[in-house]
Amino acid sequence: MLQLLDSGNLVLRDGNSGTPLWESFDYPSDTFLPGLKMGWDLRKGTKWHLTAWKSPDDPSPGDFTYGIEMHSYPEPVIWKGTKKFYRTGPWNGLRFSGSPDLKPNPVYDYNFVSTEFEVYYTYTLKNESVISRIVLNQTSNTCERYIWIEDSQVWHRYTSVPRDYCDYYGLCGSNGNCISTGSPVCQCLQGFKPKSLEKWSLMDWSQGCVHNKPLSCHKDGFVKFVDIKLPDTTYSWVNESMGLKECSAKCLNNCSCMAYTNSDIRKSGSGCVMWFGDLVDIRQFPSGGQELYIRMSGSELEARHVHKIKKAVAVVAALAAVSGMLLVGFYICRSRTNLQVKTERSRSIDYQNNEGQKEDLELPFLDLSTIACATNNFAINNKLGEGGFGSVYKGILDDKQEIAVKRLSKSSGQGVNEFKNEMHPKISDFGMARTFGGDQSEGSTNRVVGTYGYMAPEYAFDGQFSTKSDVFSFGILLLEIISGKKSRAFCHPDHSHNLIGHAWILWNEDRPLELIDEFLRKSCTVSEMLRCIHLSLLCVQQRPEDRPSISSVIVMLGSESPLPQPKQPGFFLEKDSNEGHCISTNGSMLRKILSLNTGMEITSHVDRDLCPHKSFAIRQGEAIVEWMLEADEAQNWKNVETKTSGGCQEQVENLGIGPVFRDSGTYSSFKNHYLGIWYKKIPVQTVAWVASRFNPINDSSGLLMINNTGSVVLMRMKMGWDLRKGTKWCLTAWKSPDDPSLGDFTYGIEMHSYPEPVVLKGTNKFYCIGPWNGLRFSGSLDLKPNPVYDFNFVSNEFEVYYTYTLKNESVISRVVLNQTSSTRERYIWIEDGLVWHRYSSVPRDYCDFYGLFGSNGNCIITGSPVCQCLQGFKPKSLEKWSLMDWLQGCVRNKPLSCYKDGFDKFVDLKLPDTKYSLVNESMGLKECSAKCLNNCSCMAYTNSDIRGSGCGCVMWFGDLVDIRQFPSGGQDLYIRMLGSELEARHVREIKKAVAVVAALAVVFGMLLVGFYIHRSRTNLQVETGRSRSIDYQNNEGQKEDLELPFLDLSTIACATGNFAINNKLVPLATLQSTTSLLKNLAINKCEFQGILEDEQEIAVKRLSRSSGQGVNEFKNED
Repeated sequence: MLQLLDSGNLVLRDGNSGTPLWESFDYPSDTFLPGLKMGWDLRKGTKWHLTAWKSPDDPSPGDFTYGIEMHSYPEPVIWKGTKKFYRTGPWNGLRFSGSPDLKPNPVYDYNFVSTEFEVYYTYTLKNESVISRIVLNQTSNTCERYIWIEDSQVWHRYTSVPRDYCDYYGLCGSNGNCISTGSPVCQCLQGFKPKSLEKWSLMDWSQGCVHNKPLSCHKDGFVKFVDIKLPDTTYSWVNESMGLKECSAKCLNNCSCMAYTNSDIRKSGSGCVMWFGDLVDIRQFPSGGQELYIRMSGSELEARHVHKIKKAVAVVAALAAVSGMLLVGFYICRSRTNLQVKTERSRSIDYQNNEGQKEDLELPFLDLSTIACATNNFAINNKLGEGGFGSVYKGILDDKQEIAVKRLSKSSGQGVNEFKNEMHPKISDFGMARTFGGDQSEGSTNRVVGTYGYMAPEYAFDGQFSTKSDVFSFGILLLEIISGKKSRAFCHPDHSHNLIGHAWILWNEDRPLELIDEFLRKSCTVSEMLRCIHLSLLCVQQRPEDRPSISSVIVMLGSESPLPQPKQPGFFLEKDSNEGHCISTNGSMLRKILSLNTGMEITSHVDRDLCPHKSFAIRQGEAIVEWMLEADEAQNWKNVETKTSGGCQEQVENLGIGPVFRDSGTYSSFKNHYLGIWYKKIPVQTVAWVASRFNPINDSSGLLMINNTGSVVLMRMKMGWDLRKGTKWCLTAWKSPDDPSLGDFTYGIEMHSYPEPVVLKGTNKFYCIGPWNGLRFSGSLDLKPNPVYDFNFVSNEFEVYYTYTLKNESVISRVVLNQTSSTRERYIWIEDGLVWHRYSSVPRDYCDFYGLFGSNGNCIITGSPVCQCLQGFKPKSLEKWSLMDWLQGCVRNKPLSCYKDGFDKFVDLKLPDTKYSLVNESMGLKECSAKCLNNCSCMAYTNSDIRGSGCGCVMWFGDLVDIRQFPSGGQDLYIRMLGSELEARHVREIKKAVAVVAALAVVFGMLLVGFYIHRSRTNLQVETGRSRSIDYQNNEGQKEDLELPFLDLSTIACATGNFAINNKLVPLATLQSTTSLLKNLAINKCEFQGILEDEQEIAVKRLSRSSGQGVNEFKNED
């Protein structure tokens, strides 16, 4: 009986007993379903592992597999053929060592089992309504988890491995440490050095690192490394019953043991795992990694200890100096603040509001005595009410005019500006609420209020408004009515212009009727529609003086008189129509240089004026222009002389043009013929540029001519825009590895107020690098000074571009846009291995994919789930958010109120998409904050240049898209928040601070109480010691002088009349008739006279409780 279970397991059962005879879960394909086991059945010797499809349309087994490698410390591994490709790290009790993002999450539970019978990893879904699967993909060389999104009917990628460049197995060789944010990413572990410094400097890390100082076995020790992925466990040993201390001793006694740690990190840790031989495939995590103790020589440890002491002393000294400066600064600041407060409170309203007087000099001003007389000295009977700034009183002036007087409280900093602000309504999208004077046609405001996309340019950017501002808004509305599309949400598949730009393009191309909505087109009068479109473009012109007045608009709508030709509208970035195709390569960044023609011969021509400087030319011996032909057709092509025009021979003498083919038939799969550039001295034929991608030669003859439109450039190529010519320099990927025609994967710079490089997949953004911040692109923390290349970004009125140059002439490097893997990769040629070594790649991880989490979302790669709303925001749809459908993004907890808003500082972020942004390089951060606060459409701001203390201003309008959180190295971003939200957060911070201070106070108090108790006990012990009896305190004296008579206390008390006051002999200095014995006693002692039964006179010294004296001291006085 064959049965398909709900889990997806196909089971063959015995028809009688129902016993399973075979099940598909024992033979997985490329998909890991919930409940399936990946690992080993040790009793049967069965291995459960995934094997990828050979291709998307060929389910036969490929060479990309994923399973658990069995040895003393098992771990999941992905193989590419017989070589390890990716390793998750061993199980540490909570997760796999190399997967810090494997945490409890709302989608699935996971478990790893290792017993004498089975070793496997499995997962189960928490919510039955969620459909999830893990797929091994040979095309992209990834293992991906997908979740089904019912609303959009798509599989949404939840996670993917390898996550970044450091996940590739053994990238940095033995004893190397991969740091994804480092530059370069591979570094030797502390205490190690490159085995070959020459190869290491050429980015060939395959030989790894060796100890700085050789080990000596018995004099060695261990250094603790934190937050790392544990090394490959092939050569490891595990004992689950050992503790860390015992593990350390065992490893130290074995000279072959190179490292150790706990095998289980739950609670305080348990178990012991030790490594023997070189440590391979280590990487550094920002947090969430494990501790590893690595063997070092004793001299290395001693040097490190001295270094730590020096560092600690320097830190303590610095902290002491800073603390002292802070205390002094706090005292000075507090003194100045108190002085300023007193000064501010004593200012009169006249001097407090000079700006308001200058702006509105027609506003009457009355002295205090006149106002006091009018309000009967602010009598309580005249009080009309009380507001947030103070009380309001009714008054009558001498001319019988009634007035209302707001009396500001002493603590208020408000003045005339705030009073006027309450009296005047605000400007909105349509209708100037401010009353114009008889001869006034324009004005300005410090606060901009309205909807972005409808406001006139001069009002949105500069706060300037006039009677023509409404005309612009009217024109936008008219375009929306005609087209049936919203201005702010407009999107066109063929370009990135807004609705105004789209209408302007159609108008210039004599296709205005295409703007009309299909519903209107059936019933409208064409001439009326054309007139409306014409009029709407007149209304949205850039300059206010070019727009008609609203009265003229009404006349134009009702008449048939000719209308003037419209000029360029506002909010339109004009692009040259020749921008055309993005010439690209499959590798090096190259400018558009070739045009195609037809004819019977091959000619190359380089114009003298366009011949580049020597530093811009192709380096000799690196590249050669060759034909890529099928091998059997090569004989049909003739060798042709390469012609050059004066001045450029030196730069192109090593280039050749002619028929080229490989004996191995490398390019026999090409259906067409192309002219290309590849590296001449590299035996692995690597195409860097293709000329005839738009129009390949499909016959055995044809003409290709390099004309005077450009030059061949490999180094110092520019990616961006030539604003003078309207030329765009960008990369376009090959359609496939054997088809160099244009794919739909492109990489270029998106032009707007704050340009940024963008990778597009079709017309959709795939990856945004973030804008340039003066040091690097905001989303590229790994773009740092490095030993391979220098980089630069230029943005001026003529050009906007990014470029790079190699530091070392012996290094050969290229950047490749790959449509198959959907990545942009940098490669470096390794001469010894005769391979292209991948140096870096983007997208680096899941958080790099554009807009994955909707608006106002924040991607945290170590989070679970990775997508979270920014603080102060909540999911727009909590139901969809819980199902991992994040596309709708987040909305604010509380709506904004414009004037009561403020800003909250977020740190270490990748800046949001800058499409709707505004930049002013001359502003400072404080001025930027004020300008953003006064514009209710401004949602965030920050410095545009972070060098030094920061400068420039960039502001964002609308939703914030494509934000991610970095562990460190990101930028500050100030996001608009409601005042009450900030106040509540401020209160929480105060409570938190109070709690911390209270906790510290309690701890300090407990320490003081403990000190007091300890001191009291110490004093008590001292007093107890001093109050010991003479018998026990002076045993030594008793032994020395046993002939000294001893009397008991009762006998002494009887002799002294029970120590009667009359028998007291002190002060001795005043007594003249005492016996010779009493005269010789020490002064200032409490002494008593007594008579024994035998009439013998005695002197008795009664010791106080606090005295420690005894027989020895008494004898000494005697």
